[in-house]
Amino acid sequence: MPPEDVEARRAQLRAAPRHVKAASGFATLVGLFTLLRACASAYAGQLTYGKALLFGFLLLGLFWYCGMSLLDRSRWGFVALTGLAALPLFGVFAAAVHLLRLLVEGKAAAELGDALVGVTGLCQLLATLILFRHLLAAETRHYIWKKAA
Repeated sequence: MPPEDVEARRAQLRAAPRHVKAASGFATLVGLFTLLRACASAYAGQLTYGKALLFGFLLLGLFWYCGMSLLDRSRWGFVALTGLAALPLFGVFAAAVHLLRLLVEGKAAAELGDALVGVTGLCQLLATLILFRHLLAAETRHYIWKKAA
């Protein structure tokens, strides 16, 4: 690409609204927490390490790609990111509730693997909720779904 095109592309990406940039960043963060939760599940003995790393890195890549596609006004990226983030919501909520149960009963240290899954599930839940706050902001919806001027 010629340098003029590269500069024009950079200017277009910098011109994205604040909520779109934040949604892109939080999408990557949700992917990272998904990878960490998969590794914690492997540590807890719920998955094999190979499967956890494979699925974790695949999901991290999908979240990163969909998040970056928001900066390019991709409607498919918006829909895919919304679906990918919504699928594990019940599971991460259950992991957070399980962590609360471990803390209340005082068994978090004895069941360290399950506690790690709960902590990463809680982090993923919070990051997903913040992601949805930025995804569903009027500024983001207008940027993605309206035609560029």
